[in-house]
Amino acid sequence: MRPPPALDRINYVNMGLMVGSAGLACTLPFEVFLASYAILGPLHYLTQISWLHDRGYFATARRDWIPLALLGIVSLDAAYTHWIAWPGAPVAAAAFGVVAAFVRNPVVKASALVSGIALAAPILAWMPGRLFFGVLLATVVHVYVFTGLFILAGSLKSRSRTGYASFGVYLVCGLGLLLVQPPTTYTPGSWVAANLDPFASVVQAMSRLAPGRGERPALVAIGRFLGFAYTYHYLNWFSKTGIIRWHEMSRARMAGVGVLWVASVGLYAYDYATGLAALFFLSVTHVFLEFPLDARTVVDVAARLRGLAVAGGPRLGPGASL
Repeated sequence: MRPPPALDRINYVNMGLMVGSAGLACTLPFEVFLASYAILGPLHYLTQISWLHDRGYFATARRDWIPLALLGIVSLDAAYTHWIAWPGAPVAAAAFGVVAAFVRNPVVKASALVSGIALAAPILAWMPGRLFFGVLLATVVHVYVFTGLFILAGSLKSRSRTGYASFGVYLVCGLGLLLVQPPTTYTPGSWVAANLDPFASVVQAMSRLAPGRGERPALVAIGRFLGFAYTYHYLNWFSKTGIIRWHEMSRARMAGVGVLWVASVGLYAYDYATGLAALFFLSVTHVFLEFPLDARTVVDVAARLRGLAVAGGPRLGPGASL
């Protein structure tokens, strides 16, 4: 069946947003990254958490969000207060989130959580594990890899040529910005120099993966990639209102989201570091709460690529394609 024209229009719009995000990221890499993170990020966290809540977080029990939110608090402590100072929350959240997506038995879920806690130390002691779970999972993997998987999942469901084209444009934009490293005269401004330090671990982790050995063109390419990945990640969410329907909430909740968003942007404008600290819990927790959906999407894409339907559990409908 031919996809509806509205879906093609959305795909064309998103291809335009991809190219536009890439163009902005080429011009002012780190400025675009930091601005998108501060302005679009908080609104994305708030609306996505609301959307996930109304859909049971794509888990098998309504209360499965509680361990993930508690692990978000542990991550906040590890980043700022250091009362517990345990960096293993992403490992435990991933283990629990994946199991919660498919398994109803609470004993199995508890076992997955305990196993994640127990395995966190050896995993984080291993350099690839530390890079993946400690830095990349909640940042680059979340905003680029899973956004790409959601685009691919939607394209496979609709069998849309424009959907496949948008996935191709997405890969070309992201990987092209990262791998093509021409000589550059770009110099970050004073605002970037003052506010980029909290993201140094992400830049350093990406410098291990990207070609260029951390030289200037490579670092600028990483900035371009981050600027594109984060900006389009947020724009993709907002552009698909008609599909995802994240805006379907009560007026009271919508008003609360609006007030919190304005306050969040105000905090970033007042002091970027203060905004980061105030929004850190929402930032990391919305990643953790998405793990069940991420797990279902991976299985759904793999099954569709094999030409099979995913068996068991609530299947992903059109509204689950981010």
